[in-house]
Amino acid sequence: MKNVIIIPARMASTRLPGKPLLDVVGKSLLRRTYEQAKKTKADEVWVATSDELIAVHCATHSIPVIKSQEDFPTGTHRVADATWRIKDVGLLDNVINWQCDEPSVKPESVNKLVDCLESGQYELATLVTRNRNDYSNEVRAAVSFGLCHWFSHLALPPYMRHIGIYGFSYPRLINSMRNMECTEISKAESLEQLAWIENGWKIGAVEVDDPAISVNWQFHLDDLIESCKADEVS
Repeated sequence: MKNVIIIPARMASTRLPGKPLLDVVGKSLLRRTYEQAKKTKADEVWVATSDELIAVHCATHSIPVIKSQEDFPTGTHRVADATWRIKDVGLLDNVINWQCDEPSVKPESVNKLVDCLESGQYELATLVTRNRNDYSNEVRAAVSFGLCHWFSHLALPPYMRHIGIYGFSYPRLINSMRNMECTEISKAESLEQLAWIENGWKIGAVEVDDPAISVNWQFHLDDLIESCKADEVS
């Protein structure tokens, strides 16, 4: 089976503007995410963006990039569009949407997501962990019987922490996402996956032991920088 990771990236983050190119101990956030993705079992890794600054940055560091249009409502819409622009797209079996603000996710965690898709157990799955970082704004997932039933920034006891990486079978991504619109609830929570649940999709929960830091605010970035510095010293 052919598995591809696509990293959607844009400069216009409302919570942390210019996020993909922010410096993390000598490397951009985007570059660190790409380098982690390259350590997985995926056959290819691409960045999808409409921003020229990001495209130039990728070219400078020999990162494959797919230019896309600007007006996508979510990163997954951008990923779906990008799959159409990859040569030999018909050979794709599974697509991983790895958000560029998840640079510290373990490659083996993403491999478990790929394994889940390859087994055919789910057409759509995401990562969850019992490792909580105690950020008040972390995304919580209500999980039972191997499925994610809801997501929220609010407390959902009992809950697991959501890691923002999604895996799709290629048919599920293309056939469903092309016409998928954000719902009022998904817009209110700024969580695109709620629209998928509201449209009847089943989201498999792949549990991993991973303390990954999701970078959405400046203090998340500060924590990631300190973590990277500690790793270099050790």
